[in-house]
Amino acid sequence: SATPTGDTPAGTQTGTVKSKSDGTLSLTFTIPGNRFRTGIRKITLKNQYQSAETAFTAYGTRYLYEKIHKRRITETTTNYIRIDPLAETFYNSEASYITKLNLYFKSKDSGNIPIVLQIRNVDNGYPGEEVLTQKVVYPSQISISDDSSVATTITFDAPVFLEADKDYCFTVSSDSDAYELFIADMGQTDLITGAPINRQPYFNGVMFSSANGMAWTAHQMADIKFKLYRAKFSTSPATLTTNTESGNYTQFITGIEYSLPEGTNIAWSYSPDNGTTWIPFSSVDLVAVPTRGSSIKLRAVFTTTNPYLSPILSKYIQGIIFDQDDEAVYISKLISVPETFNTLKCYLDVYTPMSSGQSATLKYSIDSGSSWVTLTPTSVTPKSFGWKTNYYEETISPAANSILFRIDLTTTNRVQQPLATNLVGIMLTV
Repeated sequence: SATPTGDTPAGTQTGTVKSKSDGTLSLTFTIPGNRFRTGIRKITLKNQYQSAETAFTAYGTRYLYEKIHKRRITETTTNYIRIDPLAETFYNSEASYITKLNLYFKSKDSGNIPIVLQIRNVDNGYPGEEVLTQKVVYPSQISISDDSSVATTITFDAPVFLEADKDYCFTVSSDSDAYELFIADMGQTDLITGAPINRQPYFNGVMFSSANGMAWTAHQMADIKFKLYRAKFSTSPATLTTNTESGNYTQFITGIEYSLPEGTNIAWSYSPDNGTTWIPFSSVDLVAVPTRGSSIKLRAVFTTTNPYLSPILSKYIQGIIFDQDDEAVYISKLISVPETFNTLKCYLDVYTPMSSGQSATLKYSIDSGSSWVTLTPTSVTPKSFGWKTNYYEETISPAANSILFRIDLTTTNRVQQPLATNLVGIMLTV
């Protein structure tokens, strides 16, 4: 149904509109949801006496490539070391990216057996099995002290996104029993200040121990000593530019994995001339370029309004370029009629955006395609948006009872393609 816009009046029936006094109108309508036929679709407005037409072009690639953009960037792993790990839960109040963690060791392995630090989810208040990131740390990277005054800073390979208002935990495990971590325990004495620990050291977390990394025991009055860091980003735009790739194309589509937390954005543009000119594009759409290109370079501009959040882009950027042909041939099915005919009348809607260098030629064959006869329009009726209707009339000799139609399309500019649709053939005996 149609919905009038601007000062276009609604029609007398639901879902209809009326033209204004000058004969014009404007409206909106909804394309059917889910899937619908792609290509050039004709849109017709008509009443009892008149009609008007235009064309809508729909591409069929977005449904396929939407799946790429909805994948999460961070893949989780589920491989653990299950020897007597410790864990500490913590509460993340606002969405952020954590970058590193300070732990405080009293002892470490004398050889080269490492620890494994993991960030995990929390399931019903206990350490979960979903590993968001992990880091292997060797004894040479670990500092020790007798009073917890020396920190060991463990930096993750990539920032880890944590959702707001959610509990997480870190776990520490090793194949060596030589490692000791400093903890704070209610009723004990602070080794640095000498003050008694008379309240829960970390209100928003609990320390856990486990013999196998799956069944956990909570220690309600104790916490591991730690310091967690989150990233702080510049709110000035940051730019990423790809290498220049070669290849002829008239269209392209990208397959880019990214994440856009609230308040962040990635603005995409491409360059057909190695960075001299930049043209904006949508990373989820099939892009038709104005001029056939032979090289392409992509640029992403990252922005954020929140210094603790940033857009995240996958390490790999995929893309497909398409180069259309400069000619095409369409042949109909064989059409058979009960009686012979000697006269042919045809109508064909044609679109040739260039004033020269393009053609849409209609042909027919009455010998199953062994030979073809070119039809010349008897009359041409202009239509809206550059379309026209060609009318053809031809005497068939000898008379026939079957026919094939063929449309030849050619262009000297692959970006601007000729189009043809709505072929109507009428076979008569005169």
